[in-house]
Amino acid sequence: MQVRYARTSTEEQVAELEAQIRDLKAPGCDEVFSEQVSALGDRRELDRTLKFLRTGDTLMVTKIDRLARNTRTLGDIVDGLHGRGVGLKVLQFGKEVLDTTGAYGRLMLNMFAALAEFERGPIKERQKASRRRGQTRNTKGGSPRREQRPAKQSS
Repeated sequence: MQVRYARTSTEEQVAELEAQIRDLKAPGCDEVFSEQVSALGDRRELDRTLKFLRTGDTLMVTKIDRLARNTRTLGDIVDGLHGRGVGLKVLQFGKEVLDTTGAYGRLMLNMFAALAEFERGPIKERQKASRRRGQTRNTKGGSPRREQRPAKQSS
């Protein structure tokens, strides 16, 4: 059985969740689990998904970061799946589908998970710097509303 899991971090990301589900339906998954919760939050649907899977099943996700935020968590999940005889496929892996049932697939998963986790570090640093700049200007962050932006001057 092919089981799919889709997740977005916030409830506002409805279009992204729908896109994940659409992409996962294409390969003909049998069961769908989805939720809108931060990777750091209580992911009840992920827990249900992992309990639902049986030997010989395949879990499908669109991207690695939909399943886990860091390499340690990803490794724990994948080891648990493989220990139970469950495969994992990641659909949006460049132009290929990543299948972790083989040694090459597991190697690629670990390499790209490490890169994704590394990429998250500089993003968080830029967000912190932006918040600090906003605090010094006494703003709440984000782009100013359109009506608050200064008019563009033509040359």
